[in-house]
Amino acid sequence: MPVLSRVNSPSALSASSWDRDPELLPQVRTVVAEAAEVGTGARVVVLSARSEPHVLASARCAHQPWISLALQVAESGQPLFQSGVVASPIHGVDDTLGAFLLYCDPGKSGFRGAYLKFARAFASHVEALLSASVERLAAMHAAADALVRMLAAHDPATARHSRVVRRLARALGVAAGLSPADLLVLELGALLHDVGKVTVPVEALRKDGALSPHEWTQMRLHPAIGERIVRDAPRLVGVAPAIRHHHERWDGDGYPDRLLGAAIPSHAQLVGLADAYEAIRIGRPYQAPRTPEEAIAELRLSIGRQFDPKHAGLLTALSATDLVP
Repeated sequence: MPVLSRVNSPSALSASSWDRDPELLPQVRTVVAEAAEVGTGARVVVLSARSEPHVLASARCAHQPWISLALQVAESGQPLFQSGVVASPIHGVDDTLGAFLLYCDPGKSGFRGAYLKFARAFASHVEALLSASVERLAAMHAAADALVRMLAAHDPATARHSRVVRRLARALGVAAGLSPADLLVLELGALLHDVGKVTVPVEALRKDGALSPHEWTQMRLHPAIGERIVRDAPRLVGVAPAIRHHHERWDGDGYPDRLLGAAIPSHAQLVGLADAYEAIRIGRPYQAPRTPEEAIAELRLSIGRQFDPKHAGLLTALSATDLVP
């Protein structure tokens, strides 16, 4: 199978499904590899007004010029020929356009008609993959939104807290340099980190005083219960570890599995950090609300015990996020 290379524009306005859907790129890579076996090389160009252009090319044609031809095909919606390459348009969903470039031997008899059919077929395959990707991401968000509405019906305050933790976790993820696909998992894990609290009595969630031993036992079960809930939604299986392990501690004294150090999934560590910050900032029944600066100072005391020491440098992203509406 040919080795594939990816070339991106340096300016990105927002993340497309190409970035956020971990299933899409391997699927398109397979199409390009199959096309490269038919011709002498292949290239997919995907364009969107809302995100950077993406290019995936087989190795043998990786350095051949493509921009002018791809733009002409995308804008005209018509196939074009140049010496040694035939290009067919890709019509994606919403504002997504593109071109499938199939490189070939121009000396072959009847190459235009034959290779045009192949290029059209491969372009249609990519169109189907793009459409399925958009539907897949929409299904993930719809499932997450449904679970948050369920949580809000049980306890609106917990649902509001979860939305704030999502925003904070995203700020941490951006500061940590996570990819768009990892950011999506992180955000949904943060949004749903407390969904297991639908099994905790409202009286315990809203209690002003200390929890009884029985109530505390119920409360400590919510990460594992939340994991089971999201695993019942197939599109959300990937966020389950962030939910189950967001109360683990770096020193191994957390729950539910007492994971130690780097054994804690990275998404769960960031959700736990965002969750702890928001709990300190808004206050607890036994503790008054703190300013962002005070909350950061308290978190710093837990670095190396509750949180990964590498995350100390990310804490300023939390207080900066408080300035965002």
